[in-house]
Amino acid sequence: MRLRSFVACLAALWLVLALVVCLATLEPIPRDYTPHSSSEPRPTLLPHAQNGTVRSTELHLRRSSAAQLAAELRTHHDTRRTPGSTAVHAPAPYTADAAATPSAARRWPFTDADALLLTAEGRIRLTLVPEAVSARRYVAELLAREPACGALEPSPEHPPRDGLRFYRAEPRPAHWADPAWPDSWQGGRWGPPYALLQGSIRPVGAAAAVKLPTEEAASSCHPVIKRGMVAWAGGRGGPDFFIAVADHPEWQTGHTVWASVLAEDMEVVDAILRRPLRVANWGSINATELVTPLPFCLQPVNGSSLEKLS
Repeated sequence: MRLRSFVACLAALWLVLALVVCLATLEPIPRDYTPHSSSEPRPTLLPHAQNGTVRSTELHLRRSSAAQLAAELRTHHDTRRTPGSTAVHAPAPYTADAAATPSAARRWPFTDADALLLTAEGRIRLTLVPEAVSARRYVAELLAREPACGALEPSPEHPPRDGLRFYRAEPRPAHWADPAWPDSWQGGRWGPPYALLQGSIRPVGAAAAVKLPTEEAASSCHPVIKRGMVAWAGGRGGPDFFIAVADHPEWQTGHTVWASVLAEDMEVVDAILRRPLRVANWGSINATELVTPLPFCLQPVNGSSLEKLS
């Protein structure tokens, strides 16, 4: 009986020691840990990009298994339109014919501004494409309502979720358009990241009732995208739009270009891309977002008239 009790005590002591060892090997939970559901991967915070360029290897989400990452790459966007749209096509090879641009692109870059986007990083002056009738009317109607301009530097505690703002910032990777990389959007020469700054130009309040712009029919509004061009996102109409920070021959002519940024103001666009970024899964793609969306104000340029715009 005494021997049996002694053996039981030894076994209990062994279990206690094993438990202590296991607890000692566990890593402490970081103070800034935020729980995320298994279906919503935690975004990876990125360092500031240098000159609008980051290494693509820094832009992958952490995944729990290689199989999950492989499945995601198989469904990564392969579209002829802005990454994130639903239309799926095989990537088109870049040819000299595909690079030929209609009349609107031949006039680019423009030198006279019609309107500007005022941000905490500076002003982004836009010249509207003459044939982009729907976009010109939309901008003129918004300006006629004299939209109020709020705080330009957003609060991280209360980030803007609607209104005029930039929310997606995809720096130009160092290997962009490099023929040594695969002709692909799945970790190839066309991203990720995808060399664009994306936002919404739909205000809140009464101005939100303004009829949204539609896709333009004029062929001059569908050039091959070049750095500085402004187009509606997803190959459709507004209000979501993007500013290209690199040439995009891989998209061919699938977008409505309705404006261009004055060349000297592209440094403001590049500055926005250097703000804190994170990668988040949007379902079909891994998109690079601004950690805190950046609001902007739409304003007329001195000397421009609403009649001219509309």
